[in-house]
Amino acid sequence: MSFSPRVHKCIDSVTPTPRKCPSVMGFSRKSRCFIRWSCKSQFQSVLDLTFSRMSRFRKCRQRGRRRWKAGANMGTLSEAVRVSHRGSDRLRHVGKALAAGMFALTLAACASTPAPTSGNAPVDQKSLDEAKNAVKQYTDPAADFTGPKTGFPVGDKKSVVFVSCAATIALCNDAGAAVKDAAQTLGWNVNVIDGGGTATGWLDAMNKAIALHPDAIIEAAISPDAVPEPFKRAKEAGIPVVSLFASGSPGPIDTAGVFYNEDTDGAAVGTAMAQYAVADSGGRARVVIIYDNTYAIARAKNDAMKKVIEACSSCQLLEDVSTPFGELSKNVPGLLSGWLSKYSGEPLYVLSVGDIAFDTMIPTLNSRGVKAGEVKLIGADGSAAAYQRIRDGKFQVTTVPQPVREMAYNAVDQVTRALNSQPAVSWSPVPFLVTRDNVNDAGGDQNRYEPANGYADQYKKIWGIS
Repeated sequence: MSFSPRVHKCIDSVTPTPRKCPSVMGFSRKSRCFIRWSCKSQFQSVLDLTFSRMSRFRKCRQRGRRRWKAGANMGTLSEAVRVSHRGSDRLRHVGKALAAGMFALTLAACASTPAPTSGNAPVDQKSLDEAKNAVKQYTDPAADFTGPKTGFPVGDKKSVVFVSCAATIALCNDAGAAVKDAAQTLGWNVNVIDGGGTATGWLDAMNKAIALHPDAIIEAAISPDAVPEPFKRAKEAGIPVVSLFASGSPGPIDTAGVFYNEDTDGAAVGTAMAQYAVADSGGRARVVIIYDNTYAIARAKNDAMKKVIEACSSCQLLEDVSTPFGELSKNVPGLLSGWLSKYSGEPLYVLSVGDIAFDTMIPTLNSRGVKAGEVKLIGADGSAAAYQRIRDGKFQVTTVPQPVREMAYNAVDQVTRALNSQPAVSWSPVPFLVTRDNVNDAGGDQNRYEPANGYADQYKKIWGIS
């Protein structure tokens, strides 16, 4: 049997070092090696059983037997080989046809990469139960104020520069608006500078902020790891820097000169997102993750999501991909199209460290005729668009929103402590999962997470503002 150049190229690409294999049923030694090497499970078993039966037939023929009874496992083939001495030719042709069919299947596998599957493996019940219990807790919004109980009043006439990670990212814009609101409550002046969503833009924006000689700088989602120099310069200039969403966990960043990083626990958020996928899928989540590794908070979420999915033996982590969030409109449609082609079957869970990635996915999903139940989007940050998608049942099933305004008030409170030479007070919000069942709770009717705990009045009280 001859093969096309494409087939031989496929064989050459996957066949290990040449091995001695018998030339069987018209196949060359190389083709036989390919078949034995490729057909790892049932294909190899059927082929080997076919060759074994043929060998036994020849031996029986040599001993003068005129009939041979094939094993029951060969199904209809056993009927074809219950023949007389003259049936040897028929057996040879049947065997060749079967092997050729199996070989065609291996070539099809070579031509396209099928999605991995958990098959009929039993559900990891422990992981599923843990996920369900966690989701039940995460879907209950916090009702009590857990921030600081005492504060340090400062005079007015202070100036603060807010540096946004990118004007295109709702989280950073919302944080800037809330910082401005809280600071103006104290009578402070606030300037806003856009970081542009790239390390170069962040460097330029931070340098501009320092050049204004403010009393303090508050920045959103700019990692000191990405642009360490301006943070060092601010420290040398005696300008306290308070960060929002900069390192993946709350607390001071002493090595970078950051007085305090106000943040949710990135690991806790990532865990909540992945556990929702496990619970919603009944313990069989098929997951791809998209994130931007230039953000420390994104890395923390990604690591936590991977940990949960990999710990679930009946779940699958298909891919985790880092792409610049400043270039989502250029990169995401191609990534999504590739996932839809490679990982057919439903549902496919797409987890993103930020809801913004889904803004560019929806048009691709719609254009390909994908139904909502076939792809389920799980995000974080709680953008207005994410709330609306969840409410409308348009692909996104949950988000973990940031209580951005409450966190911005806390960031301003940290500035008051820095200006009074007092230590920072550690605080971070508990993750909250927004679903279609609770989408209108806790500020959801305004498409944002607004805890009903009176945080603004609480901060005004400790700042000495009636």
